Amino acid sequence: MNIEQLINNVKKRPGMYVGCLELQSIVHFINGFMFNNVISNKLDIVDKEFKDKFHDWAREQLEKKYNIEFKENRGYFYYITQVNQNPEEGLKIFFDLCDEFFEEFHKKAASESNIGNGV
Repeated sequence: MNIEQLINNVKKRPGMYVGCLELQSIVHFINGFMFNNVISNKLDIVDKEFKDKFHDWAREQLEKKYNIEFKENRGYFYYITQVNQNPEEGLKIFFDLCDEFFEEFHKKAASESNIGNGV
């Protein structure tokens, strides 16, 4: 299982995975999953992309959407909680960002694959 699959599963039933409907709990769960994949050398390309780029990508998306500028380099949890304090809305923002991030990732990967194949 990679991070995209995990997030899609958690999105369907977050309470089953973390016991509550709070973004902070989901972030800790995801961090544990990613830590395990890193130390056990199980990171696939989607995991690496999420680990290396999601924080900055989420920051850029939220800055554009809310017409703000974050002064600090932090993680996606910080950025989401700065634009919304409502726990349910924070979860929605997170899952929407993930959907968009993974969609862009797959489009980019497909495009690069086509270029590499001479298409």
